[in-house]
Amino acid sequence: FVIADFIARNQDTILKDEGISFRNLLELQNLGIISGVEARGLQTVLSSDQEDRFVKALSSHGRALIVKHDDPKKELRVPAYLVTAIGRQVLKLGKFAPHEKYLRAVGEELKKSGVTVSIADYRDVSENQIRTFDEQLL
Repeated sequence: FVIADFIARNQDTILKDEGISFRNLLELQNLGIISGVEARGLQTVLSSDQEDRFVKALSSHGRALIVKHDDPKKELRVPAYLVTAIGRQVLKLGKFAPHEKYLRAVGEELKKSGVTVSIADYRDVSENQIRTFDEQLL
């Protein structure tokens, strides 16, 4: 369920349907994997990766949400549980499949901020860069 370095808090119904309870999230926080479980107002702020317009690629295990807007200064605030540095290292230990329903739900939620959102496959080009393909508008 990790997208970029967060888990979208506003998708609790999907998390519960998949067997991830508040207690599980607290345990992950106690282990140092995520943070912000009891902090209801915690958000991650997404800003553009480009200077001339807003473009942000949010990667998740081989799939990515591509968020676009004409205003390069636009910021999106997403209620989130944040993945810690230890959590990012733990994620490197396994191979995970993307959760398509969850990704699409997060994309639909982002669209409410007036952005366009696509979903695509991607491959890593470098540690900080991906290449997307088969992009589809949500």
